[in-house]
Amino acid sequence: MRERGVACNVVTYNTLIGGLCKVMRIREAERLFYQVRNATISPNLITYNTIIDGFCNVGQLDKALTFFDQLKSNGHSPSLVTYNVLMGSFCRAGNLGRVFDIHILGEMEERGITPSKVTYTILIDAFARSDHMEKAFQIHAFMEKAGLVPDVYTYGVLIHGLCRNGNMKEASKLFKSMSEMQLEANDVVYNMMIHGYCKEDNS
Repeated sequence: MRERGVACNVVTYNTLIGGLCKVMRIREAERLFYQVRNATISPNLITYNTIIDGFCNVGQLDKALTFFDQLKSNGHSPSLVTYNVLMGSFCRAGNLGRVFDIHILGEMEERGITPSKVTYTILIDAFARSDHMEKAFQIHAFMEKAGLVPDVYTYGVLIHGLCRNGNMKEASKLFKSMSEMQLEANDVVYNMMIHGYCKEDNS
């Protein structure tokens, strides 16, 4: 583009980096990221969030953390999106402990960033998948206390955890409470319940 006399700005680079990350060409995205800096164009928060998300999606979480540290050292403040991406990636990788090791929640609080419904649901899912259902329900209670209304996905991760543990009585109660909240269960939730009951019958 530059060779053709077309001026590039940070928006252009963000679009290109995002496209490369989307098709998992993360090394090319990283090279382009450093070209942005060498071209005296300052990467912005969107640039960092994009490359962090890209490395998270290919499972390179340490590399994502490197860019997270760069983001802060270059004077940018991480956004709620930044924290949710990192937290979600560590939790999906079964590394919930790392979320607390690097003090993500504490740092969010220090920066005045309020956890969202997505943040809480990520944590609920992580605790449920690691069979810490009591902790999952504690986070659920914190979420409601914060004035956030659980959605179908939030209920789904709790129901999934209960079904995994063979606690169909509580799963059924939670499933019924969805209608009281005027939430319509989706196919995923129905499949969880069906699988849970089948598992119970075969035990």
